[in-house]
Amino acid sequence: MSDVSAIRPIGNPWTPRFLFVLVISSVLVTAAVCARCEVVNPVSILFPLAAAILAVVAWTRFQHGTVAWIFLATSALIAAVGLSMSPATPADWSLLILTYALISVYQSALRRFQYSLLLIAPVLIGLLFLNAASLLGHTSSGGFPAAFGVLLTFILLATRELELRTPLPEDANVDPHVHILHRKALAWISIVFFVFGVISFWPWLGKLYGDAYFWTLIAVVLAPLLYLWGRLRQPRHQNSLTALHRFNRLVPYLGLGLLLAIALG
Repeated sequence: MSDVSAIRPIGNPWTPRFLFVLVISSVLVTAAVCARCEVVNPVSILFPLAAAILAVVAWTRFQHGTVAWIFLATSALIAAVGLSMSPATPADWSLLILTYALISVYQSALRRFQYSLLLIAPVLIGLLFLNAASLLGHTSSGGFPAAFGVLLTFILLATRELELRTPLPEDANVDPHVHILHRKALAWISIVFFVFGVISFWPWLGKLYGDAYFWTLIAVVLAPLLYLWGRLRQPRHQNSLTALHRFNRLVPYLGLGLLLAIALG
């Protein structure tokens, strides 16, 4: 069996509750970033929050049926009202329409396909930041968070897919050799991970985010990753599947740490 005892106390992040926390945190962080660029009316924050909450409920609790479409339609209506009250451009309206079109197509037709979530979810996370920023009147503020969200969501869903496709060995001492079994997939994921690392440091290097972003990124994201996970074959007394399990349990929480760094930066 896989040993994830070192990170078990933090809980399993692959739940609707964690997704709810992640989405709400993303909206609040976007609001904090926008507030650093210009004065944001506190009431306007209610529109992206309410729209996001209803959309997540439709996505996780009512995946099929009339109730899901009622929640989704209400979410879209709230977002549209909020956007109409902001200095929205045609591009902002296009982003909003694209978001709900993707959710609707996925809910009605694409959900049954195996890899559809891997393609749709990263785009929706990126659109979450952009739409929240546009509802608050400063679409460009959601640019870097959207890029982070797209890349990190793709990495997590791809590694989660590898975990689910790897059978547990009957003998706990047998190494399933994930790094060999999924060599090509891990190579692509590693490339995306490298790009994510470069982009995540760029706001600090480009003087767009302050030193608070850099040091929070080091302390809350990179340090726990290196200490609790390290390379795929570490710790050496555990097999590669355990390392994959640890990665998939740990990194979603590091995503929240990245949001904290963005908010402080």
